[in-house]
Amino acid sequence: VLRQLSATSNCQQQQQQQQQADAAAATAGSCKRERQRDGAASHGAAAAAGAVVDALLPDVLVFLPGTDLHDHSLVQQGLLILQSKASCMPAHALQPQAGWHVVDACAAPGNKTTHAAALLAAASSPQAINGCKSAAGGAGTAVGGKLVEGGGKKRSRQQPADGEQAAAAAAPSRGPQVFAFDKDPKRLKRLQANVAQTGAGSIVLPRQADFLTLDPAAAEFAQVRGVILDPSCSGSGTVVSRMDHLLPREQQAGQGEQRSSSAEAAEQQRVMQLAKFQEAALLHALKFPALQRLVYSTCSVHQRENEDVVAAVLPAAAAAGFRLVDPFPAWHRRGLAVVQGAELLVRTDPYQDGTDGFFVAVFERQ
Repeated sequence: VLRQLSATSNCQQQQQQQQQADAAAATAGSCKRERQRDGAASHGAAAAAGAVVDALLPDVLVFLPGTDLHDHSLVQQGLLILQSKASCMPAHALQPQAGWHVVDACAAPGNKTTHAAALLAAASSPQAINGCKSAAGGAGTAVGGKLVEGGGKKRSRQQPADGEQAAAAAAPSRGPQVFAFDKDPKRLKRLQANVAQTGAGSIVLPRQADFLTLDPAAAEFAQVRGVILDPSCSGSGTVVSRMDHLLPREQQAGQGEQRSSSAEAAEQQRVMQLAKFQEAALLHALKFPALQRLVYSTCSVHQRENEDVVAAVLPAAAAAGFRLVDPFPAWHRRGLAVVQGAELLVRTDPYQDGTDGFFVAVFERQ
């Protein structure tokens, strides 16, 4: 997950990426040999030998199952971040442009935050962003040094309305920034630690705050062009990475035992409450005056937290001048056909796509 801010050509970057993948693969299997027996270490080395650059996300290095990179020097230095491929999608879906101010509404632990900061830094002047080395990558994947827009052709964007331009012009430009919010003090500390480790402190501004209490019209947010909203969700898409299938209750369910009706009802109620919060947060995110692009994502597979949330806010989004757009035209899995524009929504399947179950929707100002 190397995030270098070089101004090299795409061809040079591709060559550097593969060299980085090869270098990481060559050493990853030996990182733990001092603590592992020879057989296990040899297996790790063999598994690491297949590292490749991901076909969809150009700064993601994909490693074979069983690769252990936790003791790799690049991980220890904050240059390589272990993260699922799916959770690398939101930052790429944002497609931040040079000089943008971005809000990460529910930021902790900060992998998407620092990923967005790295992409934002790469889009801006490298000379003005000295040493932002933030990165985001994968558990089985790793994000590499080619910091370019993901997901196909670069989209043209209309300028904000006159009033929005005036508001943005009234506020002094301070270069690219990511306002990163989390209301929990413990989670905020983890966010701050990740920002420090990845060297993203010159761009990321971590703050303890409830996103719903923020005033989008405040002067400090006058230049906010992008928002990443990855709110609290059921986490139902992470069953594979969490290895839930190994838990006794899941094994029993697999043998024909059903969850109690009370447990099912409690889970449904939880999902409903989460969805109401998600809808409120999404509507709130649309209120930033100069907003150009908003990414809504969850690590849930539930329709109620995904397509239904999008459907609930679409009228308000359209009234504010936003439409759904496709962030990854090359991706094969789409939203459920229960909402207008489902073909523009992105899903990943935890059992078929080799990554966590995720949902991504992008609203762009027309």
